Amino acid sequence: MINYYYPQIYKKSDINKAYFMLIFGKHAVFETIKSHPEKIISIIINSVRKNNITLPYDIQKLKVELLTEKKFEEFLRINKIKGNHQGILALIDDFPYSKSSEIIKHASEKNNAVLILDEIQDPHNFGAIIRTAYATGIEGIITTSKNTVPVTDTVIKVSSGAANYLKISREGNIYKAIEILKNNGYRIIGTSLKSDKYLFKSGLIGKVAVIFGNESRGLRKRLLQMCDEIIKIPMINQFDSLNVSVAVGIVLYETLRQRMMA
Repeated sequence: MINYYYPQIYKKSDINKAYFMLIFGKHAVFETIKSHPEKIISIIINSVRKNNITLPYDIQKLKVELLTEKKFEEFLRINKIKGNHQGILALIDDFPYSKSSEIIKHASEKNNAVLILDEIQDPHNFGAIIRTAYATGIEGIITTSKNTVPVTDTVIKVSSGAANYLKISREGNIYKAIEILKNNGYRIIGTSLKSDKYLFKSGLIGKVAVIFGNESRGLRKRLLQMCDEIIKIPMINQFDSLNVSVAVGIVLYETLRQRMMA
């Protein structure tokens, strides 16, 4: 039996704190309930849609709040939430980032691949990348803290909640993280249209860290210089470039294919 709360007033000041975060949509909320119930402060539901939302798992200890449709819409407007919320939100603690050292340690123990993202700025790209990385068994994602979108409500929604299951770090010094990977026996594989080596001719099994750059300019020069190998995705009809989330998907599924064929 779920105990519903019916708050009369929901002020912006109730949640407008740096360590609070709002996520929305059934998949994102349900996966957060499943993976990190301790992070959830409350679940907020549009009362009109209550009967269409079957809350999963044992949530007896969670606070579930109902808002009238008018108050729910006002809540969305105040907090600038757009997109297909499906009548359900969750107020949670800020996203729990991991340390890159933790990612590298676990990846090394499992002889598993790591993904590095340099200055990815679009939350939809980031969310799609996280979803693919989780699906292909990547151990974790190391990102830059500067000029990189953080894990936001949109990122979690686009990832369909996969962000809850993947270790993600934000590093002030991405070069140091790459050096640590190298010292742990990792090969750093960069991507560039100027490379002469195609993706399918590269060995991507074992301790491999694949790095992708910014949506518009690609990898920075110094990062390219740190790569042990630079590859490109073949294209029949030459085009400027692929969307970064598409490119990541192609490369990660090739790593998965090679692991499964080994």
